[in-house]
Amino acid sequence: MLDFLFDTTNPFTAYTYLHWWPLIFFVVTMTGIILFARQKLSHEKRVVLGIWLAVIPAISVILRMIFTHMDGTFTIQEELPFQLCRSLAFAFPFVIYYQSRKWFGIFYFFTIVGTLQALLTPDLPLSAPHHSYWTYWTLHCILIALPIYCIVNFNWKVTIRDFWNAVIVVNLYMLFTGVINFLIGSNYFYTHHKPPGPTLLDFLGPWPWYILAVEGLAAVLFLLAGLPFWIGRRKGES
Repeated sequence: MLDFLFDTTNPFTAYTYLHWWPLIFFVVTMTGIILFARQKLSHEKRVVLGIWLAVIPAISVILRMIFTHMDGTFTIQEELPFQLCRSLAFAFPFVIYYQSRKWFGIFYFFTIVGTLQALLTPDLPLSAPHHSYWTYWTLHCILIALPIYCIVNFNWKVTIRDFWNAVIVVNLYMLFTGVINFLIGSNYFYTHHKPPGPTLLDFLGPWPWYILAVEGLAAVLFLLAGLPFWIGRRKGES
């Protein structure tokens, strides 16, 4: 009955309608949910709704692991939740449940910068109706909406300290995935080589130099992601 989810005859092509329609659908849907929560729900109910939304990306990662096991393509080199977005999918429900503004400040930069890049240059070999298409877009589109949900509904802000914390944590995570990659021959966080599809990394030179370029580029993009908060704060103080 679910055979269509394992159809491998349709390669994904970026910047076609199969790229744009999930973005439009999730933008409209998540905007409606975020505004509804802001206008109609109490703080406690906003927290509950936020947790349920945050669980959906984690379920997408689990479903991908199940489906790849079913079709015989599961490997520990590809399917463990060590890519940054997959790790965030499991961490974000706890951030909202415990109302951890500190970790939100770190994950804000990871999602706005890293997940946005995944939406604009998807590392996605197969298109609909393959299961990877549905889990990919569900994971990344809802994940990037979660910090916006927290900003709108919990009034959380991002500080310059959050920027430095994010820089430290992302480097620690890179070291962690580098060790994992060395031990099992994987490429989590793309520390061993670039992904096969076209991505921003293609413009940053060969391995290992693109890793150093990513360090600098990530710092710049993190700063840009934080500017709306810092500029707004200075205007408010003046």
